[in-house]
Amino acid sequence: MSDICERTTELLRRLKQQNDEDPDHGDQELLPADLEIPISTLAPGVTRQLSPMLRARFAFCSTWKNANLDQNWLSLEATRHALDNPEIKELVDLRIENWDWAPPASVKPEDCAIFSYNPYAVEETYLVWESEQEEPIVWRFFSAEYYKFADLNRFLEYLIGERMVDDSGRVTAEP
Repeated sequence: MSDICERTTELLRRLKQQNDEDPDHGDQELLPADLEIPISTLAPGVTRQLSPMLRARFAFCSTWKNANLDQNWLSLEATRHALDNPEIKELVDLRIENWDWAPPASVKPEDCAIFSYNPYAVEETYLVWESEQEEPIVWRFFSAEYYKFADLNRFLEYLIGERMVDDSGRVTAEP
């Protein structure tokens, strides 16, 4: 296992432990890993091979319900049918309609995948592949705000409190 994958796995373990130890976090559910298929993008029938960080994430578990702030992290199989889910479809459509300068509206559908969503609020997270980058950028939206992270590990570092700001270059963001 590469150092990158080991780091991703370590961060995922720490996030789960942090959730387990937080009495206010609520129940979480992690389903067994799924690595048999690539990740599906928002373009019908278009997939991407898993990057090292994504491979480690999906080796850790497939679906992760309530992984962070009520967001459900999707399994690879769920990304395949994401736009068939009315809740996810509505979130994607709202984001495209109201945020034309940000993903998913600002990128080609084949360069964007849904990573997670909150079934109770207008909150979702996208993976965006730019040019020849191996690791996708993580865009996390919640209501009228967003955070942007250079890769999955930087996103996970933020969630566990190792990083205090995102990579958007905007004003300091607090975890």
